[in-house]
Amino acid sequence: MSEATAGASSSAQPRGAVPATAARAFGTAVAAIMVANIALTLPSSLPGALQQGLHATGGQITWYSTLFGVATALSGLPFAVLGDLRGRKRVLLVGFGLIAAGSLIALLAGSIHVLWVAQAVAGLGGGALYTCSLALIVAASRTPQTRATAIALWSVALALGTALGPFIAGLMARNGSWRLAYVPVLIIAIVIGLACAWLSPESTATAHRSYDWLGQGLIALFVIGICYGSIEGSERGWTFGPVLASFAAAAVLLVLFLVHESRHQDPLLRLSLFKIPAFSSAGFIAVVGMASFVALAYLLGVLFGIADHLNPWQVALRLVPNSLVTVILYPVLKRWLARVSARWLLGIGVLPLAAALFWLAALPVGASYGQVIVPILLAGAGFAFLVTSLTTGAVNSVPIQAGSMASGTTETLRLIGQTLAIAVIGAIGLSRANAYVQHSLLTSGLPAPELHVALGVEAGGGVLAVASAPLGPISHTVAPLAIAALGRGIDDAFRLAGILVLIAAAVGLVFLRDHPDRLILDDPEDAASRGPARAASPS
Repeated sequence: MSEATAGASSSAQPRGAVPATAARAFGTAVAAIMVANIALTLPSSLPGALQQGLHATGGQITWYSTLFGVATALSGLPFAVLGDLRGRKRVLLVGFGLIAAGSLIALLAGSIHVLWVAQAVAGLGGGALYTCSLALIVAASRTPQTRATAIALWSVALALGTALGPFIAGLMARNGSWRLAYVPVLIIAIVIGLACAWLSPESTATAHRSYDWLGQGLIALFVIGICYGSIEGSERGWTFGPVLASFAAAAVLLVLFLVHESRHQDPLLRLSLFKIPAFSSAGFIAVVGMASFVALAYLLGVLFGIADHLNPWQVALRLVPNSLVTVILYPVLKRWLARVSARWLLGIGVLPLAAALFWLAALPVGASYGQVIVPILLAGAGFAFLVTSLTTGAVNSVPIQAGSMASGTTETLRLIGQTLAIAVIGAIGLSRANAYVQHSLLTSGLPAPELHVALGVEAGGGVLAVASAPLGPISHTVAPLAIAALGRGIDDAFRLAGILVLIAAAVGLVFLRDHPDRLILDDPEDAASRGPARAASPS
């Protein structure tokens, strides 16, 4: 076996019972993913408050919402390697510390640029918590049933964190400044970090691994290039020189990364895993599916805050049901993960997410919450099946010796999907909205002086600024035009995301199958004696 967990269970453990060491490992993983997702989703209900308080443009707010995910995606695989080498408990504690440090910087921030730094620091901590929490579960799980239960709990904690982030931000911003939203995160990260330091078992990989510095640098620059091109392209135009250069550089960097990884003796990303159709399809679904779901929540938050003039607290309350569905579905997820193939759970389970995206795209701007709540609940159900079946399918599609790298790679790809949700799908929606509002202003019949003012505001801050800037009497004319344009742009993004989810579902149904030669080991000490034992898996 390639995994070792301190205090592993003995053979005297009753069948069906979870050993105390494994239970503490699962508890640590659950707490870690909840803290990471609280920090990740905290900004989703704050765009309106930041636009008004810091006079941030749409592009600046997009960078603020994206940088946590960028840093998380970039640090995920390196932290997974460090966890294998130095111990996952140690890496998790570093993650809690970075989340706390980022929250402290945000609490003291006086500008949007300092907030960018805060999000990047906290995002590094998120990379540690996301990848090592899932690797801890894989290392501590000795049966498919135990792993299914632990992954279902992990998914519920992820959903709870997704719900609590906007809720905390909205509650604190309602009773004071948006800065206060970071106080609970700071406290939670410190308290849970200390508890994990006391209770969590240590876990490492016994197989030798080394750090791939060049590979990490190449993939980091690739993700940064994609994000820069997408975000700045939505603000400055897709033919803007630096935007085109960033996309071209990203393409070259991706090729260099793949060539380097194929030749490196101990690569950051084992490309041979992608020769397994189930694993490569799981990676594709991780990026596409998570991008679509997170884009839905992000764009709804923008729409609620700008078009419906809701404060962060009201935005949070509207988004909470989206995540609580996973908690409600936990008994179903736990049972089905152990009995039903991941391909069916994923291929059929994500269809509600696609339906929600197309439904939202068909609703008019200013639709009542009664009209919006049903697609919000459908999206939550689709997310629940997406994240649980995706994780299980990816880990179960590879030989058990590669479980740690598979979990770390899948989680990193999922995080890249979350990042691209805002950097690409969100940016495309805002870019379309900017184009729509420009056309609406030019054909509005405004007198030349007023039209000049409105176009100047749009050039400086985009559609969000036109919708919310105090422009005196002309606001009564231009604000409705901007809100209508915002709704049209977001509808376009919803349709794009819905198409991507349907593609992901089809890929999952065709390719996501369990690895036929995967070893199922009840105990690591049995590896040598099992020999050719194989696991029977549903197709």
